[in-house]
Amino acid sequence: MDNFPTDERRITDEDLFADLNFALPGMKKVEKALREKRPEAAKVALVEHFRTRTKPYWLYEARGVSGKRVEKPTGTIRIGGRAITAEETIFHADKMLENIILDSKDLELGLGPGMERLLELYDLGRLPSPLSRMGFLTCLATAYIVTRERAYLDKYVEFLDTYLRECPFVWNPKDSMNTAWGALAWIGLLHTDIPYEEGVPPELTFRLIRTLWFTARQFRNFDDDPYVPYNHHLFERGISPFIFALILPEFLDMKPMFKRGRRVIREHLQRDFYEDGGYNEHSIWYSTGAVLEEMMIKPFDLAKRNHTFVVRGKLRERLIRSYGMRGSLIMPDGNLPDIGDSGGLFAKDLLETGKQFFKCATCAAIMNALGLSKDKKAKRNALPPKSVFYDKAGYLVARDGWKTDSNYVVMSTNVLGLNWHAHHDMLSLNFSVKGEAMIGEPNAKMGYEMGSIGRGWFYNITSHNTVLAYSKPIQDDIYFSVNYGCYPVPVKVLKYQADKKHMFAVAAHDGYTSNQHQREILFVHNCGWLLLDSVFKGPLFETPHCQRWHFYKDVTIEKIDSHAFLARKGTARLLCVWPDDLVGVEVRKNEMLNEGATKKEKHLPWMADVFFMHGSQCGCLFAVVEKKPSLSQVRKIREQVLRPMVESGRVAPETDMKRVKAILGTRCMKHTKHDAKQS
Repeated sequence: MDNFPTDERRITDEDLFADLNFALPGMKKVEKALREKRPEAAKVALVEHFRTRTKPYWLYEARGVSGKRVEKPTGTIRIGGRAITAEETIFHADKMLENIILDSKDLELGLGPGMERLLELYDLGRLPSPLSRMGFLTCLATAYIVTRERAYLDKYVEFLDTYLRECPFVWNPKDSMNTAWGALAWIGLLHTDIPYEEGVPPELTFRLIRTLWFTARQFRNFDDDPYVPYNHHLFERGISPFIFALILPEFLDMKPMFKRGRRVIREHLQRDFYEDGGYNEHSIWYSTGAVLEEMMIKPFDLAKRNHTFVVRGKLRERLIRSYGMRGSLIMPDGNLPDIGDSGGLFAKDLLETGKQFFKCATCAAIMNALGLSKDKKAKRNALPPKSVFYDKAGYLVARDGWKTDSNYVVMSTNVLGLNWHAHHDMLSLNFSVKGEAMIGEPNAKMGYEMGSIGRGWFYNITSHNTVLAYSKPIQDDIYFSVNYGCYPVPVKVLKYQADKKHMFAVAAHDGYTSNQHQREILFVHNCGWLLLDSVFKGPLFETPHCQRWHFYKDVTIEKIDSHAFLARKGTARLLCVWPDDLVGVEVRKNEMLNEGATKKEKHLPWMADVFFMHGSQCGCLFAVVEKKPSLSQVRKIREQVLRPMVESGRVAPETDMKRVKAILGTRCMKHTKHDAKQS
């Protein structure tokens, strides 16, 4: 059909019939009914075809499974981008019985007793994401399959009949991502019993198929689009058309999208996936949860199930490398660090996908090491190095062992990628002490609501563990509160070296234009970290610079003196010491997290601001200890380690931590033979 309409009201049943592929097995009854001019019979036959077809294979098969175990689909059900559990699925379905749709943060979208709110939202021209992505329909279908309760089936019929009748689809290229997710949800529905059950009119299921065909066909509008380096482009122009063409061979107009979708995916792998496993979005959560686990896995899984391919050779290896790279970033507690936009991500699903689907030896070894699996075939020598610097990806990670009680640090060495999900987190650090996440981003799992007061603060350098020149961010918080992401600031790693006992790095950025922030970090295995922050260039103002640290909410702080304290979490102890000639160390509850985190100040996480003047440097020690050191020991650390380090203007990897160990002694640090072996 030339000049294919973009408004569903302009197409007819005959238009769909004209696009059918009658050469496909199982389509003869549809063809016969149409030849005999029995369109209603053709509709019933087409519905029956989708009920009984055995190929192509979808991500799961839930037809005819009453009383049987349903195959687990690749990935999980997602609402608003967040994976939900089986219990949550039923909860979402129960809410839908009340005409309430929940998003990923369990915010309610009420449709009204007669779904009148649905029509109001439709008239606004763009349905909210939780509604347009149709994840709640998948929840309804799943709840019905599991419980066989009629109420779920009746609600499915009520909603779908209202929606398909009152909300005809109109193509909006600016909302094509939500449109694609909605279409994929409908494909999934066709692989459940719910559209074919007694009490569901075949006419309703035919309308669902017709709307699915019309919606998927709209992605032909991207046929002539040039390459654009956005994840939306990857999903809308590549992944979705590839899937539509593969899974809907009943429609002739879908076929051209197969090769084009494959080409777009290949192009993105070449340009947006780096050779070291990184991705052009500097967000671990987004590039892992959204791009790898939610987007990219689908075409690869479907291609494998249907005996075809997406890419081969080096490009496929590059994708596999992405799983291994992210595996190397996993903290000892099994979570991925919060760098960039984050929703909180336990890494087991990522590792499981890499291991089972791509046969990634690195993922298998990591799962074994962290106690996430017991695989006798996993090779320990496939574990990543304890210290790794990913130049392209923009991460520097170091640990003293692959155990759940290891010490760990990761630095954001932000790169020149896309800005949509990146933060102003240049040289920011996350620490784990004896396996406990101690310093990081306690705000990361909160939402970044556009226009909210806190959004700008969450994106800005203000909420990260780095240095604010003259105690101010590069841009005011308000700038980021009304924009997506942050413009990227390049970080230069000037020096990096690592061996079996330590990691040392020097990195800097020029984001302030008139200033350069340089950070030196020494990590000695089983002992701790020495840091030296310097701000070069720029005018000599009286306003001091600020070295900022954010502690997780379950960390307690015990003051030793004005420039030293002991941070505790579980059995982990972290001694934090600064020179006593700095402007000051201010430790307080983080009131920026009041709303959404807790309204009780005592439950707010601690943060520490350390102030130093321009022309001076800020040195500090983070030591892993077993007990609180004495005041005299803290003073010796200042006199024998921190002051000489600041005066010389550099960290001395070979000597500085030896002095720390000598001062604190074995009783205070108390490392076991097991620890020594791990180093």
